[in-house]
Amino acid sequence: SLLFYKELEIGTAKPTTSEMGGVIHHLINTSSITNPMNASLFREIADKKITSLFEQGIIPILVGGSAFYIRALIKGMFPNPEKALENDVDKKKLEDTLSSLEKTRLYLHENDPEIFKHIHPNDQYRLGRAVEFNITSNKKYSLELQETEKNQPYNFSVNNQIDGEMLHIYLEIEKEKHLQYILKRAEEMISNGLVDEVRNLLNKKFSPSLKPLQSIGYKETIKFISTGEQIKTEELISEINISTRQLAKAQKTFFRKITPKHTVSPLEDRQKLFNLVDHFIK
Repeated sequence: SLLFYKELEIGTAKPTTSEMGGVIHHLINTSSITNPMNASLFREIADKKITSLFEQGIIPILVGGSAFYIRALIKGMFPNPEKALENDVDKKKLEDTLSSLEKTRLYLHENDPEIFKHIHPNDQYRLGRAVEFNITSNKKYSLELQETEKNQPYNFSVNNQIDGEMLHIYLEIEKEKHLQYILKRAEEMISNGLVDEVRNLLNKKFSPSLKPLQSIGYKETIKFISTGEQIKTEELISEINISTRQLAKAQKTFFRKITPKHTVSPLEDRQKLFNLVDHFIK
């Protein structure tokens, strides 16, 4: 969900030209961080792109870990999605509430204690999503989830918004290896120049409160720079690693619930993956 942004490179692990290997990748570098993408807009743009590819006889491959965007595209938007805040008071309220984990927890504990009980206190992403929903819609996220359940949110064969058959392949790596990859990714982001990338964005007067800059990797680096880089880079890597692990855990929990799907290890079952695709196409 961050590959849309032209200004973000290293922290998004945006694929290089060689990594894309001559395969056309759509919707990369199509937006600016000053005009953030949302699930509703993504669905509209992606739906048109998919229709265009179908008309050309091309089978699109939807790739990514952003469960919220994928579900919006496949099953449609659920009731009461977040809307853009037009009230400056509410904008300031949201910005202030999300400025620290402690404030986020306190707000959610007071305004939606039911959902607060079901989110890990260190899961800043999910806590933030619940707070954002509450402030933008003036409704409890816990009640929204109850409504969502009626729509069978994890059954991708029901209320399918895409006019065509789907093959859902869920890539899952064994936990210990996965954790190793996550740490390696955090280390490589720093060694590849993430701190310089963020510093350049701040020097160009991009606000650190912009939603894309509050994503994993960027928010930790902004904090690192704001301290005058007094903490060691090892601590920055550790913070990014922990945040990524929390997100990966949440993603796994989500995708494991989805049906129907084929679970494949990209490290050990590559031939199975190719066989599934070959059978589906034929």
